[in-house]
Amino acid sequence: MSTSLQHRGASYLFQDADPEDITTPEDMNEEQRMMMKSIRDFAEQEVIPVMDEVEARMSEVVRPLFKKAADLGIYMAEVPEEYGGLGLSVLGIAGMMESRSYLGALSSTVFAHQGIGSLPLINFGTPEQIEKYLEPLMTGEMMAAFALTEPGSGSDAMNIKSTATLNEEGTHYIIRGSKQWITNAGWADLFILFAKVDGQQFTAFLMERGFGGVNVQ
Repeated sequence: MSTSLQHRGASYLFQDADPEDITTPEDMNEEQRMMMKSIRDFAEQEVIPVMDEVEARMSEVVRPLFKKAADLGIYMAEVPEEYGGLGLSVLGIAGMMESRSYLGALSSTVFAHQGIGSLPLINFGTPEQIEKYLEPLMTGEMMAAFALTEPGSGSDAMNIKSTATLNEEGTHYIIRGSKQWITNAGWADLFILFAKVDGQQFTAFLMERGFGGVNVQ
């Protein structure tokens, strides 16, 4: 790839590109094509026939579909092979994301779990946290959500008001605050939740739905 194309944003608008600089779906291998097809087939056979129920957020329909999507390997796609995932290339992930759009309203649930719900654990979790949560997230036994936005802060993430204070025994943090507009909140088993330790240090916590004091409305 030429240096100018590699390092200049939007260069495709004003520079010519050689054929070898361009990636197309034809560059995908057979495994990547099969995964794209399996997602599209799943959408046509399982999701589209019940799309009205999915859009109505009927848990008894959405949750089983979410679990079935795990059988396609969607939740393993971006997980490194060393953790038991597929470790797909960027091209393979792009193809999967394109096919995921066929899932309609279910795609939001899938994305929030697979992307922002799981990647923080993969990239920044401790070995103990990864061992405990990653496999059930990949198999769809657990659903994740990314809890950042609050009533007074959206894209201004550093302005969150939720706080985390270490208890007197030093065994765990007590979090106080509220979140809103959290995709999957109604069904999620695990929240990647952001708060400020002692009101100062911006930090992510892994919070299970069953932890005491968690109230989802």
